[in-house]
Amino acid sequence: MEIQNTAEIYEISINDNGDYIDNPKFYKDKPIRCPCNNKIFNNKNTFKKHFETGVHKTWLCQVNLNKRNYYILYLKDEELIKNQQKILIEYENVISQQKILIKNYEENILQIKNTFCNIQLLQNKTQDIDLMNFDNIN
Repeated sequence: MEIQNTAEIYEISINDNGDYIDNPKFYKDKPIRCPCNNKIFNNKNTFKKHFETGVHKTWLCQVNLNKRNYYILYLKDEELIKNQQKILIEYENVISQQKILIKNYEENILQIKNTFCNIQLLQNKTQDIDLMNFDNIN
């Protein structure tokens, strides 16, 4: 089975005016996925040529036009992540408590099984004794 490298998501840069611009130095030695069309690029030259396509230029323009909306989405996502982290901690606590309960239940079940086995052994012993024959009593 072949191990697949997941593509790294291309990150644009911000210039001194606060506008998003392409970052040709971003390219690493592994595949890159461009968010404009989710296409994966496996080499530096085709990736740089992609910057000149209409799809990519339109996408970059839209990103710059929607800066405020992206920031609002970012803030909402941060809040969502914080809430999910709290929920995960709560679930981890519940799971820990349930593990303790399960361990206690298992111990109780084992004790009950042992008690039951002891009762059966005692019953078997008493069945073997002939109460009318006093010679069999030890």
